[in-house]
Amino acid sequence: MAGQITVVMAQVNLMVGDIDGNTDIVLQNAKQAMGDYGAHIIVFPELTLTGYPPEDLLLRPSLEVRIDKALQRIKAANLDIVMVLGFPDREGEQLFNAATVIKGSNCLGKYRKQCLPNYQVFDERRYFVAGNSPCVLDIEGVKVAFTICEDLWEDGPALQARNSGAQLLINLNASPYHMNKMVERKEMLRKRSEAAKLPIIYANLVGGQDELVFDGGSMATDANGNCQLLAPSFVEGLYPVVVELPEFDKAQDERTKPVQWRQVCAPVRLIFLEGWCVGISPQSDLALVEPVNETEREQDSGGRWRQEVNRQLQDTYAAL
Repeated sequence: MAGQITVVMAQVNLMVGDIDGNTDIVLQNAKQAMGDYGAHIIVFPELTLTGYPPEDLLLRPSLEVRIDKALQRIKAANLDIVMVLGFPDREGEQLFNAATVIKGSNCLGKYRKQCLPNYQVFDERRYFVAGNSPCVLDIEGVKVAFTICEDLWEDGPALQARNSGAQLLINLNASPYHMNKMVERKEMLRKRSEAAKLPIIYANLVGGQDELVFDGGSMATDANGNCQLLAPSFVEGLYPVVVELPEFDKAQDERTKPVQWRQVCAPVRLIFLEGWCVGISPQSDLALVEPVNETEREQDSGGRWRQEVNRQLQDTYAAL
């Protein structure tokens, strides 16, 4: 039996400084994601409530009060969907570029951006302090981690999330357009998914602010780095992704090794067994089993375990 979780990428046009208007966008799109797609999660772009880049608006003393009112309004709506949105998070004298995870009237968790860009059009270190911790939450039985924009362009945060038990990585973005940017993003996501062995949901901003143009192009990759969905560029919209996570029936055979981590990312289903990586293609009846370390290779030099797992997985895949 396979479980699944539906994530909607909200590729929206936010206005810098219009906190009330941006909050309206969050609530309207969250309701639509629930009604049209039965979504469990909706993901908005980086710094959703202020718009991006807010620059010196972040220095205004009144900003914290306005942000707090917006968050209270979102909680008061009491929507039965997990909303992942960006906001400036103040703690004492420090300000963080953060994401909050809200369902109903509760904040489930918070993530603070770790990699702050400070080159070309970016000057985030002028305003923000870097975070240093992962955030992994259990949502509908799925271990979901969060990162923000530049975090994905560095190796550390995605691997940190994976090592903290994540099965799915959600990334909030305000990534501006330049020539060949889509090619660069796809290659970056391919490498990051492959390295962390995680599917990634990448939700990007659309619209413009001063000299910056945001092209959207939100996308979802599987754990092999294959792009499974690519939203159109320069078009607002809601783009749903279904992530499936299979349950492996350990009662089939007492010799079956315990499942430590599992996921399904069409078109390839991946099941990780203790010391083994198994890939099952829905286009064929072939199950590919490979040991992932030298000890397992030596113990299975005759291929007995490989043949046995192949046989069991053929039956398991047919039942999924």
